[in-house]
Amino acid sequence: MKKKEKERGGKMRVIIMILTFMLILTACSFGDNMNENKIISNMKAEEENQYHIYSFWTDVTEIGDFDYSRVDLTVVRLIAAHKSEHEYAKALKINEFPTFIVLDNEGIVLRTTNVNEMNEFLKDFQME
Repeated sequence: MKKKEKERGGKMRVIIMILTFMLILTACSFGDNMNENKIISNMKAEEENQYHIYSFWTDVTEIGDFDYSRVDLTVVRLIAAHKSEHEYAKALKINEFPTFIVLDNEGIVLRTTNVNEMNEFLKDFQME
């Protein structure tokens, strides 16, 4: 009897360890998603019909063709130009530069590494 009880106790210990390990893995991945969701929430525009643009780059020459000069600033705001080491770049898993992220009040509208695509998006918001 004692041998079976030891075996059962050993199996229970293994099951508890596996469940604990799975719980830790799940909590860690949930935390990463929460971090990303929190950052996106912080990045979003406050009102409808407004956009925030974030650019992430390693060298300012990468965004040299980015044309923000005639954009209606009451609608589109360039919130930040971050280098690749920034915590937002890490949390959003950005590993190609430059990367542009445009957000409205609901979330990400455009995410691109193409400067021309970004400029094309901005054409709709140019001042006359």
